[in-house]
Amino acid sequence: IVREYVDHDPDKATAFDKFEKDFLADEKAGLFNETGTVVIDSLTTLCDAIMDCIKQKSQRLAGKAQLDDYMYLMGEVHGWCRKCMGLPCDFILTAHTTKDKDDITGQIIAAILMTGKAADKLPALFDEWYVMQQVKDKYLVLTKPDGLYNAGTRMDIGHKFDKHEEPDLMKMRAKAGFPVTHKGE
Repeated sequence: IVREYVDHDPDKATAFDKFEKDFLADEKAGLFNETGTVVIDSLTTLCDAIMDCIKQKSQRLAGKAQLDDYMYLMGEVHGWCRKCMGLPCDFILTAHTTKDKDDITGQIIAAILMTGKAADKLPALFDEWYVMQQVKDKYLVLTKPDGLYNAGTRMDIGHKFDKHEEPDLMKMRAKAGFPVTHKGE
């Protein structure tokens, strides 16, 4: 099942409410017990949808977000990530990245593109956090920090992964020595 949640009318923020309603209905129906992988693409747009919902409920959709809005946003994002990680299937969350210069060291640092300080804390919730990179003529996932991007894996217990791996989770599971099974097998 592929669903798209996009607000095309700037005066009506409904994307997050629709997402939440569908997710809870799917959960109640037991759909996730029959699902191999749930993907949210992307965290960046999910955050925008949640913030639009927060501002609309406060009757200031066109206005600027307030400090309390950011605190509520971070709580919602963390809550939804934990909820999705507790599903009986795999969960993949994509996100855009941004680069900033550290004022003290002058070092360029990449982070998840999202509002607030949750960008620093969110990766710690996940077992796997990769960065997709173009290497020569193909896309590969970065599995270890490279000085600019923070990437990591808890799956690579035996240190069998290369710095870049083919973006195929089943092949990565097999390389790490984990069983590769699919729903229905």
